Amino acid sequence: MFHVGHAAIMGLMYLYWTHLNMFQTLKYLAIIGTLTFLAGNRMLAQKAVKRMPPSKVVGWQSIGASDKTPPPRPNL
Repeated sequence: MFHVGHAAIMGLMYLYWTHLNMFQTLKYLAIIGTLTFLAGNRMLAQKAVKRMPPSKVVGWQSIGASDKTPPPRPNL
C-alpha cells in the first residue's frame, strides 16, 4: 500500500504540472499523503518487530519490564 501511495503522489505531481492548480493539488495530496504516511508507518513498525529477537518482544512493555529488579540509573 505504501508503494502504491508513493506512485500516486508521483502521478499527482504530473497532474499538477499539466492540469491542476496548487490548491487542487494540495487537497488531493492531503488525502494521498495521509494514507501513504499511515501505510509506511505500519510497514516500518512490522519490520521493526520482525527484526527483534523473540525474547525481546514483550508487547508494549519495555525490554527489562519482566525483571523484578529496577532498571539501572544513568550516570549524570
